[in-house]
Amino acid sequence: MLRSTKSGRAALQALVLWGGVAVIIVIGLLVIFVPVGCLIGVSLTSLRGFSSNYSYLGLWNYVEAFRQPEFWRGARNTITYAIGSCIGQTVLGTVMALVLGGWQARTRRAIAIVFFVPYLVVPAVIAVQLWRFLIDPRVGAITLAIHRVTGHETYFMSEGLVMISLIGISTWMFAPFVMLVVSRSIEEIPSRRFEVIALDGGRSADTFRHVVFPAIGPAILGVALLRLVLMATKFDVPYLFLGSGPLSSKFGPTTVLIYELAYERLRYGEASAVGVMMLLTLFLVIWSVVLWQAVRGGT
Repeated sequence: MLRSTKSGRAALQALVLWGGVAVIIVIGLLVIFVPVGCLIGVSLTSLRGFSSNYSYLGLWNYVEAFRQPEFWRGARNTITYAIGSCIGQTVLGTVMALVLGGWQARTRRAIAIVFFVPYLVVPAVIAVQLWRFLIDPRVGAITLAIHRVTGHETYFMSEGLVMISLIGISTWMFAPFVMLVVSRSIEEIPSRRFEVIALDGGRSADTFRHVVFPAIGPAILGVALLRLVLMATKFDVPYLFLGSGPLSSKFGPTTVLIYELAYERLRYGEASAVGVMMLLTLFLVIWSVVLWQAVRGGT
């Protein structure tokens, strides 16, 4: 009797386990694979707007995208914006975390919350408009301060500075996320490691090289990869900052190009093709990093 009861419980647990797995698979199919499948399907057609009159084109939209200079310009802008923002956020966030690491735990957490809350609650439209006001050539506080110090007028929306300005704004907005991740890694370092270095007469540089950096290195790599992917797919900040006009056409990333193709020109087929290529590129980048880590024996 006892044996049959245990067998029944084991069967019930297995049923619950595999039932949960089945639910996760179904949700994954509905949330991820079905939309991606629809995107690929639309990319093979001549769909324009919500018209029911469209035809099957095969890979023509992909071929046509490769022929367009705006596609390569958008790809170049995406690479510049994503890598520049990723480097800026990772460096600034890591420096902020290292500075906070020297404070007491309660003070460190309070300051981290002060920096991180705006990242959570301030919408992108407010943050971007704030910075556009600060760098306005007529009334912007930053522009006026630079003019007072150097005597030269600086136009941050010029072709030579607009991408740098966009990267700077994104760095300011999202560096607190990196700071939070790296700070958490620093907090998890056992205190005895610092004590051993101190007893050996190690300097601050030795502590960072032998204790801090090996502990936060994986976190920095992981958060940098995450920020790279997120910035490559970022739409709201570039579109709000560049607007809809010449600057957007010349410096907008691929996400802005997809928006213009789909919602301004109503060329859904071509927009979907560009989206599929962008998705595939990001997938290859992520898996390249994962395989590189696997070869190195990392996690």
